[in-house]
Amino acid sequence: MISLTLEQLNHLDQKGWLFLQIPELWADLLKQAQIINTNSQFRPAGIKTTLSVEQSQLIRNDLIHWLKSDSPIPAEKAFNEFLNHMMYQIKDYFRIGLDHFEAHYALYPQNHFYRRHSDQKIENNKRQFSFVYYLNPDWKPELGGELVGYVGETSEKQFSTFPNGGTLAVFKSDIEHEVLISQSARFSLTGWMRTR
Repeated sequence: MISLTLEQLNHLDQKGWLFLQIPELWADLLKQAQIINTNSQFRPAGIKTTLSVEQSQLIRNDLIHWLKSDSPIPAEKAFNEFLNHMMYQIKDYFRIGLDHFEAHYALYPQNHFYRRHSDQKIENNKRQFSFVYYLNPDWKPELGGELVGYVGETSEKQFSTFPNGGTLAVFKSDIEHEVLISQSARFSLTGWMRTR
């Protein structure tokens, strides 16, 4: 089982974000994402707001498919076990009541994006840590699709990464971030570690 080091946990605490390389899981998860796509099981992502569908699509137009916590598919089962282990490490280090996570596959077809936002809302602050695990082989910078996190409400970048297969981004859910326009199909598994 892959474990976070104390140095990595300190970095997450002090900087608010952490990038890891987890090469063991992404290729099999990509195959599963491609099966989901072939079977037309991806659905437009929504926003919990009073905005219309048209207005919501100006903010985000990615497609999602929820990951089951009890999935029997070996790659998904291994990913869930890894996330659960990592969540308990983070819970112990930060001494907070994380007790579950939720995750979904995300597909950004060409020219899709997610504008700047925070995963933690004032009216619902149960999301504590967000994560994105990338499933894209041979990604090139000119394809865009970069994840960018910002310092407070400024335009200063706090972190950024391209969606290279095997890269895991973990960050505090109150950090505002966005997914820049992707010029090629972009797959990931993304979600949140939560309190009840």
